Amino acid sequence: MEGDILKNTGRLFLSLIIFLILSGGLYAVEIETELSPSRISAGESATLRIKVTGKSAGVKPVKFPAVNGLQITFSGSSRNFQFINGKTWSGTVLSFSIYGEKKGEYKIPPFILEADGERVSSREVTLIVGESASGRSTAGTLRGDIDLSAETVYAGEPFIIRYFVEDNSGIPIRVEGFSEQPHVKGFVMKGLDEQAGDSDKIYAGSFCLVPVEKGVHQIGGGSVVVSADNAQGFFSMRREKKIDFPYKKINVIPIPSDGKPEFFSGDVGEFKIEAQIPSGEFKLFDEIKIPVKISGRGNLLTLSRPRVGNEEEVKIIVEEREQTLSVSEGGLSGEKNFLITIIPQRDGNINAGKVFIDYFNPYKKIFEKAETGELEFTVVKSENSGEKGEVQFTPDSSLTGRSVYVYAIIIISSLIILVIVLVMWERKKFKMIKSELGTDSPAETAYPEVNKRDEILLKITAALENNDNELFLLNADRGINLIDPLKLSPDDNNRYNQYKEKVYNSRYGGGKFAEAEMSELALWLKRNMK
Repeated sequence: MEGDILKNTGRLFLSLIIFLILSGGLYAVEIETELSPSRISAGESATLRIKVTGKSAGVKPVKFPAVNGLQITFSGSSRNFQFINGKTWSGTVLSFSIYGEKKGEYKIPPFILEADGERVSSREVTLIVGESASGRSTAGTLRGDIDLSAETVYAGEPFIIRYFVEDNSGIPIRVEGFSEQPHVKGFVMKGLDEQAGDSDKIYAGSFCLVPVEKGVHQIGGGSVVVSADNAQGFFSMRREKKIDFPYKKINVIPIPSDGKPEFFSGDVGEFKIEAQIPSGEFKLFDEIKIPVKISGRGNLLTLSRPRVGNEEEVKIIVEEREQTLSVSEGGLSGEKNFLITIIPQRDGNINAGKVFIDYFNPYKKIFEKAETGELEFTVVKSENSGEKGEVQFTPDSSLTGRSVYVYAIIIISSLIILVIVLVMWERKKFKMIKSELGTDSPAETAYPEVNKRDEILLKITAALENNDNELFLLNADRGINLIDPLKLSPDDNNRYNQYKEKVYNSRYGGGKFAEAEMSELALWLKRNMK
C-alpha cells in the first residue's frame, strides 16, 4: 500500500516536471531585431526596434552597446498589437535612436534586455554610414546660429543667448532638444522658456548667463537634435540630425572700485525695494514678520539678501521666497521676494533702521541704494515675557505644570512596564511551544541591501522606460547631489554645473528635458556617481 502511494507520487512529480518543461518552451521569450534604414548618411539617424513576444510584460533594457562613431540612445518602449496577413502579434517594442557621426560600416553588438526577470539579447546588426548628404533631406540645408543680447557686459550683469536653426530645405523641421548643453565656463546659466525667432529661423532655446569672471570669453557651442518626416511612397520615415552651434565672443569688464559701498555684495542691475511694515505694539521676543519685495531689471538670479540698518537691539532672520523672471529689453527683469523676521531683544521704542540693498547700476554706471522707510516698533514686556526668549511661569502655573509632568511620567512608566511584561511572557510562551514541538525557528532570510547609487540608477532607468519626467528629475537631482564636484575633471565639472542648473530649472522653473538629454544625463550620472 505504502509502495503504491510512493509510486503514484513519483509519477505525479515526473508529470509535473514534464509539463513545466513543455510550458516553458511554449511561452519562451522570442526576440526580433529590426534596423531601419540600414544605410544612412553622416549626420542622420536610424531606428533600431527590438520586438519581444511571449513573456513580454515588464521588458526593459539592461545594457546597450557603445560603438565609436555612433550615438545610441533609448527612445522608449510600447505595447503593440499587429494583424498582418491573417496572423496576429502582440508584445513589447523597444526603440533606440542610432545617430551616425562619421562614415563607416558599423557592427552593432546585441542589446541585453530583461523580460520578467530573465536576461535575453537581440541579434547583431550592421549599419552603413556614408558621406554626409549635403544636398538632400535634413542634411546640409540646416545650420546652427546663436545671438547674444550684448557684446560687452559688467561682471554680474545678465544677458541672453538665443539658439536658432537656419533652414533652407522647405521641409518642416522639429527641434527635439539639446544633445549637448552650451559651453559657458565662468558663467552662471539658467534656461529660459520663451518663444522667439524670425520667419527664416527655427527657435531652439534661450539661456540667461551671468558672468563671474572678467575678460574676453568664447561662449556658445553645444548641439541640438532636429527631426523631419521624409515621405517615401505611402509611408513616411522620421530622420534625425544633430546641429552644432558656433561660438561667439563676449567681453566682461570689471565693476569699478571707486565709490563702492561698504555693504556692496556684487549685485548688478536697477532695483526698487518694498516692505510691508506692521504697526502697533509688540511683545518682547515676539517674531515680527515683514514681507519684502525687490523688483526691477538685472541680476535677479543670484541677488543678495537685503540687509537691515540697525541690528544692535534686534535679531534678524532673512528667508528667500519665490521669484518671478521674464525677458525684457535684451536682459532679465522680474521680482524676488523675501521674508524678514525681527525679534526685539529689549522693551521700549526700537528703531531697526531701513531695509536696503546696495547695487551697481550698469545703465547709469554708478552705485545706488534701494531702501525702505524706517522700521520702528514699540515693544512691551508682558507678564509672561522671559529673558532671551525663555518663558517665565507664575508660581501657580509652575505648580500646575509640575503636576502635569508628574502624572505624565507615572503613566508613561506604567505603560513601559506593561509592555516589558507582555514581551517577556510572549517570549517564554514561544520557548515552551518550541520545546514541545522540538523544532527550531526558521532563520530569517537575509536580503542584500541596495546602495543609494544603484537605487537611484534603477529609478532613473524606470523613469526613462515609462517616460516619467517627474520621477526622472527627482532622482537625477538626488544623483547630482551625491557627486563631489571637486573630484571631477574640468569638463565633467562644467557638465555638473550645467546639469544641476538644468534639473533645478526643470523641477521648479517649468523647464523641459528632451528624451536625448535625459538619456545623456543618465549615462553621465552612471559614470560619475560613486
